[in-house]
Amino acid sequence: MLPVRYLLAAVTLFTAAASAAHDSRLNFPLNKFQSPSAECKCFPGDDCWPSIEKWNDLNNTVDGNLIATVPLASPCHGSKYNETECATLRDEWLLSTVHCDPFQPENGSCTLGNYVKYSVEVRNPADIIATVRFAAQHNIRLVIRNTGHDYNGRSTGAGALAIWTHSLKDTEVIDWEDGVYDGKALRVGAGVAGYEALAAAHKAGLVVLTGECPSVGVAGGYAQGGGHSALSTVHGLAADNALSYDV
Repeated sequence: MLPVRYLLAAVTLFTAAASAAHDSRLNFPLNKFQSPSAECKCFPGDDCWPSIEKWNDLNNTVDGNLIATVPLASPCHGSKYNETECATLRDEWLLSTVHCDPFQPENGSCTLGNYVKYSVEVRNPADIIATVRFAAQHNIRLVIRNTGHDYNGRSTGAGALAIWTHSLKDTEVIDWEDGVYDGKALRVGAGVAGYEALAAAHKAGLVVLTGECPSVGVAGGYAQGGGHSALSTVHGLAADNALSYDV
């Protein structure tokens, strides 16, 4: 059993060719719901914030996959100052992955800012269930992300607990038939990036739609936000080619 097939938007099916023509079955009803009353989330430093023992319990529940966020520039500041590591950061500053300023004074502040406080690198349905329950029980902001390519900042959040789907890497080419589209489809886990989806499709002699940047995940915000591709003029958007989401 592939565990990612039963999780929070954990699996997407993309057609291996152009999307089928829309029909009445795709005209989903519009349901309106009353917005819940606003409520502040529990934040680090608040009395309601879980104790370290409770975080340790969560870590044990998810088999040690709880990750505490540490500022990238922390070796350049305060009690964690490390001259060698800070020098390495400065040498690598031109790399796109070094997203901090390692040239500030040693006595300058270094905080998490808008980064999440903790992340769970989920591996199976039980990890996601435990993370969602923990966030709900303690009224903590919950964030879901794969690669974090979101210019609107929805893949992070100050004081949040993140469900990190990056390790859900299953891919499978299957036969699909629903009366609207009949043919090959690619099933992908929520952690699959564009280059991985392309490789899986290419191995089967197929093509799927992905973003221009190969490291962008395909099952999350990319497809759900439309999903522009270099092939969109021929095959439409990635959202047009999504056949199913297993939740």
